[in-house]
Amino acid sequence: MTELDLQDLLAATPFDPMIYWIIVLLAIPFFSFLTSGKVKKLAPTWSSGLLGINTLIAVYLAVQHWNDPELLIKAPWSEVGDTAFHYSFMIHRLTLMHLVLFTSVSLLVHV
Repeated sequence: MTELDLQDLLAATPFDPMIYWIIVLLAIPFFSFLTSGKVKKLAPTWSSGLLGINTLIAVYLAVQHWNDPELLIKAPWSEVGDTAFHYSFMIHRLTLMHLVLFTSVSLLVHV
């Protein structure tokens, strides 16, 4: 299992584009939420198009990284006293399969 801490994410090496694709996958629905009010009449088409892009990215990631080892991205989130809270993303085959399944089903429901 590969583990990347915040220092590894900010360092120039090792470069793993999977990290950036995960950020894009999380950002597209939020971007759709923020911009749907601005394109009032085109909001359903706009949201469906962005969800379609999200589905294509999920399929791309699943095809490209299916045989890769597990990837664990972990970074600190906040601290309260002596207790530290971290967030993490673990990417493996089951995660990739669910990513494709959920985004494609949500696209079909949305359309």
